[in-house]
Amino acid sequence: MSGVFKSIAAALALYIRPLCLLSVLVVLSACGGGSGGDGGQTGGGEDMDGSGPTVGTYTQISEAQTGQPLDFRVVSISNDQSDVLNIMGSLDSGRTVISVAGGSIMLTNPAGTEFMRLFDGTVAGINQFGAVGQETIMADIPVGGDATYDGVVFMTVANEEGNYSLTGDARIAVNWLNNGVDTRFDGLSGQRNDESIGSVSGTLSMINATLTGNGFSGGMLSRSGTIFATDDDSRTLDLAGQFFGPNADEVGGVFVLNANDLNVRAVFAAE
Repeated sequence: MSGVFKSIAAALALYIRPLCLLSVLVVLSACGGGSGGDGGQTGGGEDMDGSGPTVGTYTQISEAQTGQPLDFRVVSISNDQSDVLNIMGSLDSGRTVISVAGGSIMLTNPAGTEFMRLFDGTVAGINQFGAVGQETIMADIPVGGDATYDGVVFMTVANEEGNYSLTGDARIAVNWLNNGVDTRFDGLSGQRNDESIGSVSGTLSMINATLTGNGFSGGMLSRSGTIFATDDDSRTLDLAGQFFGPNADEVGGVFVLNANDLNVRAVFAAE
């Protein structure tokens, strides 16, 4: 069992259900890394795909200099709710660990992103997991049009049938002009109570989340499939997303659902 998986499992054990977020995260994705050491950056010109000029300067994680202090934006699940904060840290030579004050975080790159990673580890002395990277500065956030991001979601579900560890598809649709964001998770498959169950029928969406600055939150829950069934009208929802890289080329975030008969934790990355 890899170190990333062990630490993620340990982090989730602190929450209300002993769910394993994501052996699948490690099995289906290689940890982000690279041998670059010259500090590959983009900014002050065309962005990485040539879609337009950028104001900010962004460092690709795989190209960051070993030990170079960098500013990172973190979107995480901490103490059973989402948390967004800025940290300073430095990458190791393999670009798989960021050392920060009070701990370190282990990185994985299931979506093939350049400026962000999913992570698990200790930030400010608290076990957390989520997304971390070079946030898009406000001057580089689009002001009109639409964008669609496709990527991956890793999810744990606890319901009356047991504990699930799942992976699936994440799609995030953004309307920059109207400040609206729709997030959808589907195509799920994985394990229940540590036994493979193949595909799972069910879709989880947060509709019309509010775009604020270079991130988004809130929204209205839409769900299908018995795996996401709940009779608890007092359930609580928590979605937090963040844009990363030049021109908001990448997005990552976390989702939490708490109910008496259903608990969901998810992390996602897309480009």
